[in-house]
Amino acid sequence: MSVETVKIFVNLEKERATVQIIRRYKLFDNPAKRFLIEEDAGGFSCIEKRDDGYHSVIYLRERDILGRWDYSKKPTPIEDRKLTPKEVKETIREVLRVRHE
Repeated sequence: MSVETVKIFVNLEKERATVQIIRRYKLFDNPAKRFLIEEDAGGFSCIEKRDDGYHSVIYLRERDILGRWDYSKKPTPIEDRKLTPKEVKETIREVLRVRHE
């Protein structure tokens, strides 16, 4: 969920208007305390906030005997790496930048 603020600046001398849109996002605002980076049918990658800090985690869904993705089971973490607060900020900035291009 995001909150949006719009500011408009008008410069008559330069005959130009500037529209500034500010969106505020709540981070880790879900029971799992995850910031989703990307996802597809086979799994997802995210940043998780835990008691011991932040972790970059990649989850993979299992397949059934026919090779289809099995959504009835919890995804399995296949990679879990601890992040520094600086890495978390840089990652979130880049993800939001790409989402809004």
